[in-house]
Amino acid sequence: MPYLLSGGMITGTAIYVVVNTAISYSVLAADDIIFADGTIDIDLLPVASTLNKPLTIINVGSGTVSVTPDGAETINGAAGAYDETAQYEAVTLFPNKSAGEWQIISKL
Repeated sequence: MPYLLSGGMITGTAIYVVVNTAISYSVLAADDIIFADGTIDIDLLPVASTLNKPLTIINVGSGTVSVTPDGAETINGAAGAYDETAQYEAVTLFPNKSAGEWQIISKL
């Protein structure tokens, strides 16, 4: 939990798990932000295994970063990978456990 609320005031410190990778990577439940460099695959964990928090993946290189859901799961109802083809393209996903899919909540 990044922030603690107390009497309507935000207190505490945000702590994010940040991953930098230039090779294909399998997302862990604790991951928050992934900086991906190169033509690589980012494999999402099963929606049921997530901690119900957003995950941001940023393409910091010039290759294609393919974000692939687990098994038959989807991203916004679409089967297969979501490709980030431009440098600094970013997507933030949220696991929708009731639908069993990842949903895009932000793209850049």
